[in-house]
Amino acid sequence: MKKCSKCGIEKDECEFFFKIKIKNLLHTTCKVCKREIDRLSYLNNNNNRKIRIKEQRVINRGLSKNYIKDLKQNSKCSKCGDERWYVLDFHHLNDDSKIENISKLANMGATKKIEVELKKCVILCSNCHRELHHLEREKGSVAQLVER
Repeated sequence: MKKCSKCGIEKDECEFFFKIKIKNLLHTTCKVCKREIDRLSYLNNNNNRKIRIKEQRVINRGLSKNYIKDLKQNSKCSKCGDERWYVLDFHHLNDDSKIENISKLANMGATKKIEVELKKCVILCSNCHRELHHLEREKGSVAQLVER
């Protein structure tokens, strides 16, 4: 039996959360009181939490966009060899395995997901990319065009 430091009621030890499980150390407040303390803390710090999340998103978004820009600056079109990084696009070789557009993932700041998606892509300049999609609609054969 253990007495809760908040409500003062003596309760069974199973009514207390572990503080350090390996040392079998329990919190001084019971589960009911601890949940209430955590709920109030969450409500009182909600605005600070939202601000921190927004700040982190901005940081992650910037990192992701810089990652994409650096990747494009060190690449060229796999079809025509154009090296102007600002005209390069990422073309998914298989739309069935596509989770999301690279640009949308960059705006979300999802760097890990970007790395996964990039493995499914080939870099093309915007003209070759448009031509590829046009020919895909016309003929249905993309594999030949990417290999050229």
